Amino acid sequence: MPASTPDDAPYQPSASDVSSFEADGFLVTPPLFDAATLAGARAEIERCWAEETARIGRDVSHAGRGRAAYSAVRPELPRLHLRSPALARLCRSPALVRLAGALLGPDVDLSWNQAYTKAPHGDPRTAIPWHQDGYYAPIDGGTFNCWLAISETTVENGTIERAPRPAGDEFLPHAWDEALLFYACAVDESTATAVALAPGQAFVFGGRVPHRSGANRSAQTRVAYSISFTQAGARLRANGETFGDRVPVLRGGVPVETLLRAYVAAGEPADHPAAALLAELDARAPRRRDERVAWCAALRDAVRVGDDEAFERAVVPLLSLLPESGEANGDLARARARTDQLEDELARLRRTDAAGARTLARRILELAPDHALARAVLGDGAAPPRQRGT
Repeated sequence: MPASTPDDAPYQPSASDVSSFEADGFLVTPPLFDAATLAGARAEIERCWAEETARIGRDVSHAGRGRAAYSAVRPELPRLHLRSPALARLCRSPALVRLAGALLGPDVDLSWNQAYTKAPHGDPRTAIPWHQDGYYAPIDGGTFNCWLAISETTVENGTIERAPRPAGDEFLPHAWDEALLFYACAVDESTATAVALAPGQAFVFGGRVPHRSGANRSAQTRVAYSISFTQAGARLRANGETFGDRVPVLRGGVPVETLLRAYVAAGEPADHPAAALLAELDARAPRRRDERVAWCAALRDAVRVGDDEAFERAVVPLLSLLPESGEANGDLARARARTDQLEDELARLRRTDAAGARTLARRILELAPDHALARAVLGDGAAPPRQRGT
């Protein structure tokens, strides 16, 4: 799969694109990737889907059985940059990095990526209800989601739909939708607009734009890839914690791969911007410094011999270093950021998954150290949550 948008058809966001995004909270791009790139991305996403279905099928827990039914028609496929070098390159492609720089400024991180596939033939579980992405993890700092159509997306196959962004800074109330296994909000559907996309086009929107997607009633699988970016150092409003996958893509307006290559070529001077980037990685995951050193050595060797494949094998895990996070109910604990949502999830999980409930309780204590329910789940002598990297 090609690593980036073809150089003969680069996308450069215009001043009008930026103004539209700032005024309305969204924009629609022209096609960003060629057919070969999209075909390669689809193959990787479908491979990960098959692997996830097999993994969940081996889970004999009550929660696992519930997720298995959904995995066959609408799987959860997050953090694919760690499972596919090709998708990791797509997330850092020049087209997306230029877009991120135009909308967010010179210092940008990849904060999340997740594939959304919908099996054909109208299974109602392939729908996703109205919601706002920013509700799950309100942050201080700029952010946007790039919802990329890998296949053509239409009303029939469940394309994304948007509603107007509400006035003010607050999010709409959300409640758990048991049928669709999603936190959902209500909107005036008479104001909604379907966003049909050709392969390679992207719907780019901020965290407060309500959106949903319908069931796939077509005879073909629909594939989309959601890639989110934030300003570097964006922090949760709840407790000031830095949030997301935080994979650096731009520093000082320069792609981080360019910085790292130049750093090695210059003899790794202490005053180089890449040295500050490596110090940033050490600060965020101090217990993983030995891994950082090992990946830096591999990256150094790759640059010096001009081995681009070896460089890619080293740069992705290097830039992805974060404190470890336990998984509960099919998602990472650190991906949860709202105490009210966690309380609701914890109440349901206590009946089916004691270990997962304890993981969520520890996460609640990171957000609200005096939370009574979380302490009760962990026991009266619950220790304070361990310190996390910055």
